[in-house]
Amino acid sequence: MEQKELIVDAAASLPPVPSVQELAKDSNVNVSRYVRSDHDPFIVTEIAPIADLPIIDMESLLSQESSDAELTKLDFACKEWGFFMLVNHGVSSEMLEKIKVEIQDFYNLPMEEKKKFWQKPGEVEGLGQPFVVSENQKLDWSDQFHMITQPPHLRKPHLFPNLPLPFRETLDNYSLTVKNLALAILEQMEKALKVSTGIKEIFVEGTQQMRFNYYPPCPQSDKVIGLSPHSDMGITVLLQVNDVEGLQIKKNGKWLTIKPIPDIYHGNIEAEIDLLRPEILRPLKSGKALDLRDQRSKTNTKRETLDNYSLEVNNLALVILGHMEKALKVSTGIKEAFADGAQQMQFNYYPPCPQSEKVIGLSPHSDMGLTVLQTNDVVGLQIKKNGNWLTIKPIPGPFIVNLGDMIEVQFKKKITFSV
Repeated sequence: MEQKELIVDAAASLPPVPSVQELAKDSNVNVSRYVRSDHDPFIVTEIAPIADLPIIDMESLLSQESSDAELTKLDFACKEWGFFMLVNHGVSSEMLEKIKVEIQDFYNLPMEEKKKFWQKPGEVEGLGQPFVVSENQKLDWSDQFHMITQPPHLRKPHLFPNLPLPFRETLDNYSLTVKNLALAILEQMEKALKVSTGIKEIFVEGTQQMRFNYYPPCPQSDKVIGLSPHSDMGITVLLQVNDVEGLQIKKNGKWLTIKPIPDIYHGNIEAEIDLLRPEILRPLKSGKALDLRDQRSKTNTKRETLDNYSLEVNNLALVILGHMEKALKVSTGIKEAFADGAQQMQFNYYPPCPQSEKVIGLSPHSDMGLTVLQTNDVVGLQIKKNGNWLTIKPIPGPFIVNLGDMIEVQFKKKITFSV
């Protein structure tokens, strides 16, 4: 089959994704675009007993009498699960009930009102579904309203300020309350994991994003997914609005259904947090990751080397983005958008394993931005194209460049497809 490089201004020309809430009103609706065969079979292998799940009591963490025991539980939850349920979190029942009701009220607005908040072409924020670049792309059976909520100066002027009252005021208060709760959790994680990296300080000025998902009943519920399996960035504080089951987490290769409990939060720890303490968060049993912080502290020379290297790679990434703009004939200013962005580095160590055919060094994943990868001469890197995993044989010297989801959305392009 011939491969042709085609440049299609996909996101800009696509019609908005349909409202699943509206589709669900038709009992004869065609759900073919939502039927998924690209993920694990939708079989609930196990409903996780509440007693087996890590439950963290915030009041106990803050109490002198019980903090040590609760920190031990938090340490276990971070290392073995990357997930926990948080009780006695200090957010009032009145505030929780108010935000739940007003989210439901928002989704009950007339469609004409909700269209004011619909995603603009190529943007993630707004009502709809993110990262849609093709009319043939499979979709989640849900409506998703995604917004930056903190800090206030980053809020989109056509979204947050136009929310109906009292939802706007409630969300303003709620977002600040959840931010403070997240920082309190991070502070306790520092103690539990015995790290001195200042995790809390790193996130104090960070960005808070909120997403409100609506999952209507589906006539073929066994064939669709409300929200595709994914990993989060940073720390996710999740509140279930009602008592409908659906939340699942994957542990030891099994999907576990989490039964909803009123007014508790679910904490999920992911990629950015893992990088701060890689050798203890969900480790491979065959070895541990290289802890850059310990190495960095040994000599000024190593710190200066990394400082210089990070600047060189940052400049290289901006040059690549500049030439991509020219190659794709776009004028979106992607280079400028990323010029002041955050650069993250991940250093992975893959020791030999006596049963290497049974383990994975790094789970399959998608990147977010532009990834510039350097490898040694050990074969192992793979990419997935047209449904097939291809092994990339290492060549001394070159960098490997991967375009993440945000790059594709920002360029508003679908670069290649088979014909």
